[in-house]
Amino acid sequence: MSVNDYKKRYHVTDVYILLINNKIQAIVLNSVIGENAYLENVTYNTDLGKYSLGILLMYEMNFPFTPYNLALKIC
Repeated sequence: MSVNDYKKRYHVTDVYILLINNKIQAIVLNSVIGENAYLENVTYNTDLGKYSLGILLMYEMNFPFTPYNLALKIC
């Protein structure tokens, strides 16, 4: 399945990534439909699993984006 097919099928509207040393370490996909937001998928580097990077990234999504935030909205 292509990226665009996945986004269309699961109604993904936002993609957030966590970069550490310029490498993607966690990704969160969500869908915003009207006034509701749905978590579609969370994935992370299992080698760093003890740091809960997916949870950390979801936490950062709730704050305005500044140069100090970890979350980077890419779509």
